[in-house]
Amino acid sequence: MVRFRMNRLIVLGVAAILLGPPSRAAERFLEFVHITDSHVMDLTGVRPELVKLRKHYAHSASTLPEFLSRKRPAAFLLATGDLVDAFCFESAKGGDVCGQLDRFKSICRRSRVPVYLALGNHDVQRYRYSVNPPSLVSDRSIAAAARMAWRNNFKCFRKGTYYSFRKKAGRTSYRFLVLDNGDTRNATFMSAQLQWLDKQISASRDDAVILSMHIPLGDNDFSKAVEGAIAKCGRPVLVLAGHRHTDAVEVRSIGGRNFVQVRTAIFARGGSEGRVIRLREDHMEVCATGNPGHILCTIPVPRRVPVAVTDAQSRSTPGQPWPDRRPDWATALWRSPDCATVSASRATPRLAVILP
Repeated sequence: MVRFRMNRLIVLGVAAILLGPPSRAAERFLEFVHITDSHVMDLTGVRPELVKLRKHYAHSASTLPEFLSRKRPAAFLLATGDLVDAFCFESAKGGDVCGQLDRFKSICRRSRVPVYLALGNHDVQRYRYSVNPPSLVSDRSIAAAARMAWRNNFKCFRKGTYYSFRKKAGRTSYRFLVLDNGDTRNATFMSAQLQWLDKQISASRDDAVILSMHIPLGDNDFSKAVEGAIAKCGRPVLVLAGHRHTDAVEVRSIGGRNFVQVRTAIFARGGSEGRVIRLREDHMEVCATGNPGHILCTIPVPRRVPVAVTDAQSRSTPGQPWPDRRPDWATALWRSPDCATVSASRATPRLAVILP
């Protein structure tokens, strides 16, 4: 008996050495933090009238580095736009005060985890002051130059200010599609971005999709085009955005299917703890802003894509024929050992994979 136990311990020890610790990709869940609208600024040398109008967010330049340097279990941080209050400001002498991007970059170096960024309208604009009438003027004529500066300074933007990356939670692959919709006036730029999005959606047959952008989807041409692309996606879709400075979780419908859009409240106004999103092998969890223990909604993520499935069907014995009770489906279905169901439709020559 003692020898048996010793041999068992030796075998287990050798297995542990050979296999090593599980990689992060093999973990059953992955957690990240969503923040938005940090509005970082450096007002040194900025025209006094502009300082008076914009200084209410100045504290973000000190709260964000403290937030980023904090140890947390999150795998990465996703910041969806208005990273800075402006790409540049009119100076007291009439020129431009730049360096806003440099200030934000120095803050990001404090992060303990990778940081992925999306651009917002403030990130590609210049603030100036109009005397007659006295008013704040947002000038986006510099958008192209601003985008190039962001590309040159941040690794996530090296291939462009819209991009994709992938993460895994157990056996489930999540594809993140980061869009640049802070300024949509350049028709050529937006058309190229939408073509890219279509290709990414087509390549996402095996991935659950998380779409992130600054301005949430609404009733405008760009949003309709994005929703048209989403409608082609056979996997669950989660949209993360900001811009409106308030929290919200809403269900939107397009092409006969629903998806969840989540807005997270402005970081600059209170230095919140951000919103935790938890990705698991079979579902996503959207937590309340600043409260990772409070799950607001759960989005199921089946292992495979249902094709032309009209409703859920009950379980049967794996590997056995299954008499279907629906008149518009074949009378016999086959149930695989992993409980996936294959069915042939009488109405159309297609197969449906129905998950348990």
